[in-house]
Amino acid sequence: MCEATMFFTTAQLCAITGVPAGTLKRLRAAGSVLAARPGRPGRGHADLWSPEQVLALAVARGLRGCGVPAADAEAVLRFLWDLSAADLRRHFRAGRTCLMLVATPGGTGCLPEFLPRAAILDNEAIDAHAVTALRLGVRPSALDVEAVWHFIQKCGGKAGGAGGDNHDATIMGQSCRSDSLPTP
Repeated sequence: MCEATMFFTTAQLCAITGVPAGTLKRLRAAGSVLAARPGRPGRGHADLWSPEQVLALAVARGLRGCGVPAADAEAVLRFLWDLSAADLRRHFRAGRTCLMLVATPGGTGCLPEFLPRAAILDNEAIDAHAVTALRLGVRPSALDVEAVWHFIQKCGGKAGGAGGDNHDATIMGQSCRSDSLPTP
């Protein structure tokens, strides 16, 4: 299926990301998010969401579930929302596949920037001060956005926006629901 013509219905988006439909409706009403193809009033004219939008919402929702403050999760949402599939592939090919989360006693922060996994987890500067960092309660971890992207691609969508609603999709035995998403 061609990425450029793949879309997800609101029901699919909610099933994949775990974002409640009411929350998505409130975000739309506030102007925070807009579907790639907004639906028309009436039955059978659902909003259609791009894979990039599903990725942005899935990652932001996952970050909030990990205790990341709303402001950080929103910054990541905006960062990912503005990327095209070509931008994502370019980052992934360059080995920049992860977002860095830093857990501290004050909370967990996340910067909206792609980094290579090794730059986060195998960083000599962090390793050299590991005892101090751990004593202070600072623990970096990586959220593999590329894995989430592949999961969303595997879940499919509706080619060109046509076809039935696939709310509880199973692709090659892989459940396409939010509780199946890769976790950090």
